[in-house]
Amino acid sequence: MFLQDAGQRAAAADCQAAQSLVIAKFSRDFPEFTFATQTTWSGVSIVAVRLDGAEGVHTVVTPDPDELHAELALSRAAGMCPDGLAAERK
Repeated sequence: MFLQDAGQRAAAADCQAAQSLVIAKFSRDFPEFTFATQTTWSGVSIVAVRLDGAEGVHTVVTPDPDELHAELALSRAAGMCPDGLAAERK
């Protein structure tokens, strides 16, 4: 049986609370996606999965919230113009 001391449990609770805040912010900013955390080989990652059938990325898995935000914002921009990233190429 694996026992954690009180400090480890408190740190884990703090980490979960921080992750919940990040997930809540992404959910507000990108309502077309659903968000969750997943333990991966590199630690805890954020998983975003598109809910609608719009053009753009379907799933993103990354431990980096900044990378996730950039990918989702790029996908949203790509879905707004008919030929993908045409607006960015100008």
